[in-house]
Amino acid sequence: MIIYHKQDLDHTLLQEEVQAAYKKGCVTKEEYLQILQQYPSRLYTPNPFIRIGLFVLTALVALFSFGLFALLFSSGLTGEEALGGFCLFFSLVTYGGLEAFVRAKYHYRSGVDDALAWCAAGLALTGAVLVSGLDMDTVVFCALAAALGLFFALRFLNVLMGLAAFAGLIGVVFFALVYTAPDALPFAVMALSLGVYLGARRYGTSPYYGNMLQLLQVAALAMLYVVGNYFVVKETRNELFGTAAGAMPAGWLFWLLTVLMPVIYIYLGIRKKDKVLLRTGLVLIAAVVFTIRYYYSVLPLETAMAMGGAAMMLLAYALLRYLAVPKHGFSSEVTDEAETLKGLQIAESLVIAQTFKEVPQPGGGFEFGGGTSSGGGAGAEY
Repeated sequence: MIIYHKQDLDHTLLQEEVQAAYKKGCVTKEEYLQILQQYPSRLYTPNPFIRIGLFVLTALVALFSFGLFALLFSSGLTGEEALGGFCLFFSLVTYGGLEAFVRAKYHYRSGVDDALAWCAAGLALTGAVLVSGLDMDTVVFCALAAALGLFFALRFLNVLMGLAAFAGLIGVVFFALVYTAPDALPFAVMALSLGVYLGARRYGTSPYYGNMLQLLQVAALAMLYVVGNYFVVKETRNELFGTAAGAMPAGWLFWLLTVLMPVIYIYLGIRKKDKVLLRTGLVLIAAVVFTIRYYYSVLPLETAMAMGGAAMMLLAYALLRYLAVPKHGFSSEVTDEAETLKGLQIAESLVIAQTFKEVPQPGGGFEFGGGTSSGGGAGAEY
């Protein structure tokens, strides 16, 4: 499924780990350069600034090319279906260019592959909507977006496409239930988010999809809290149904979820040594303060914000003090200790492998001398 050669990906990941170990002083410069030479990768991945520039440039070239060809064939693009067909055709052309760039030039997170992937997916969605006569069902549109995002995420390791696939799934559930079963909608989205989080966490150690799955964990945890937040659920009902919404069922349950879920995230983050859970829970403390302040205006806004900030600082300080001495193998001293150790182990293994690459071979065997007593090679004399 992955378009890239596995050996190139393995060498790229290995180089990143060894580079991290080199920056921390775990290996010398000579050893670092030797490892890069022994494990080369053909993949082209520039620095973030060049990547952004290539992304913008490639997107502009693709859009200008689309506009130019649309003007050349404007006489035949008189209806929505014809324009939609042209969008689908140009989407295939863009996707072909993406495949060619990756196969011939080995672009990997270079900006060019990102831009071509987004342009191909966007043109495909636009073409599908136009071909349907601007009457495509919203659930079908979200399902198509989820399928395209999943395909590009799996084949080209596009991290943001993974988020697009998750958003498409949320859209499918939302538009399928928002008018048919609005009371069950929050719980359905929560179940989907929890399932995505557990799946992403289970396979989070994948060497190729690790970054994507970690980002999916954050998105799923955030969505799990958002759809259980009292403010979001109540205001969404009011916006969709107005006065017909009536009283919100099980309001007390959503208040409990609003207050307790960040605390549960923090607790599980400490117990499971999971930085994603811990950091997400700390960030969501602000959402708890905002929700309570919105419905219960006990203090002026400035005072509430100051108290909320002070509470977050005290909580962070308490966690730092609590984790100053490692608890259950989890400490605040070095946040990237696991990554450092992993890079050190890889670098050490490679250095040892290179050092003992030429194993001295023994001679032709021990040759017995001409002894004078009985034994191998003995003569007649004593």
